Amino acid sequence: MRLIDRYLFRQLLGPTLLATLAFSTVMLLGESLQFLDLIVQGQSAAVFFKLSLLELPIVVSMILPITIFVASLVALNRLQTEQELVVCFAGGMSRWRVISPVLRLAMMVAIVSLAINLWAAPWASRIFREEITKARTDLASTLVHAGRFTEPSKGLTVYASEVQNRDTLKNLFINEEDADGSSKTFSAREGQIAQRNGQPVIIMKHGSSQSPSKAGVLNYLLFKEYIFDLTPYLPLTRRDTRP
Repeated sequence: MRLIDRYLFRQLLGPTLLATLAFSTVMLLGESLQFLDLIVQGQSAAVFFKLSLLELPIVVSMILPITIFVASLVALNRLQTEQELVVCFAGGMSRWRVISPVLRLAMMVAIVSLAINLWAAPWASRIFREEITKARTDLASTLVHAGRFTEPSKGLTVYASEVQNRDTLKNLFINEEDADGSSKTFSAREGQIAQRNGQPVIIMKHGSSQSPSKAGVLNYLLFKEYIFDLTPYLPLTRRDTRP
């Protein structure tokens, strides 16, 4: 690559990097807003920033075609305004020779985008799902406070006399109210916060459930083990839709 070619390439590379940084920052700020409730629910800022950064490969792969287009227009317009392209043509350079740095940069961007889509984005998505699962489980453990009735979500009341190791609940009480006005009450000697098919649940052991029927009859059921799904009551479940 000759000196003039390297100069033109640098003039294009600078705006491309700047545009990529600017667009990535704006999109990451928008994407990260959906994780603000993590901090409200008790997660650390490190988890928030990690989940936000895991969005970066997908964001960059989306904006690279736009940034190379915008940067090329800006750089070439500046070169034309400052008469530098006129000097190139006066020096005997053809139009293809002048445009060749743009084509080289476009090929580099295409290769980078391909690498991101083939390796970086799938890896980031896998780590993202793992971190979301950990956050869900940890958020599930914060739903219950020993010796207190808590209402972590609308329609759900939880009580446990004792919480051991953040996931073992003693003398557990759960009252669930549906949107149609019906309710169901669970009580158990012990409960365990765990996961089933990647979703947070409470495994209740040696307990009972009570629910009034539409006819006004109380349905009473004893069970040795019952799995209570926490998915509808965790805000992250609406957002973990990434492939």
